[in-house]
Amino acid sequence: MMKGKNQVNYDDEKEAMREELEELRSLNQVLTVQQLQDRGALNEAKKDLVSGWKDSTDWRSVIGVKLFGALDSKPFLVASYRKYSSSEVAQEKSAQICSLWEKELSNPAWHPFDVIEILGEHQEVIHDDEKLLKLKKDWGDDAYNAVRTALTELNQYNPSGKYIVPELWNYVEGKKVTLAEAIKVLLKLSKSILTQ
Repeated sequence: MMKGKNQVNYDDEKEAMREELEELRSLNQVLTVQQLQDRGALNEAKKDLVSGWKDSTDWRSVIGVKLFGALDSKPFLVASYRKYSSSEVAQEKSAQICSLWEKELSNPAWHPFDVIEILGEHQEVIHDDEKLLKLKKDWGDDAYNAVRTALTELNQYNPSGKYIVPELWNYVEGKKVTLAEAIKVLLKLSKSILTQ
């Protein structure tokens, strides 16, 4: 049985489309691999910048390294001084409670978040579980807020690993520093060093 002219054209078009689709899939795979390699190189450069900034004290006036998810120990120390008359005991108790909460923050099984819808978007918000309520009662609002801040940052920057994430931070503007911004600062510093 002979195929009609329309059927032959249809089969040719179908084959051409199949070949084009295969070429696009192949190109997509190549681009995906390239993107992963580029992302890896950028992450490596970012790690080097963060490491360099940590080791230098000269650049910290504007840009420094902020540790997202790190627990601020000051509120615990202040609360300890209020609770205990001995400075030595206050410092010891503060260190103990901070250590306990740092351990709790890194526990992947502890996830006191609820997903709620706000203006049509799903967002995770902290719900006050028994541990947080006890912390607030025993150590006050500032210690409670320090734990909530660390918990929020861990959830935002590293929800699966729950470990502290160092980021370049502009302390004047209160924002993360992009790689481009960090490179501009380094270029300005190198120019000023060369002109001295």
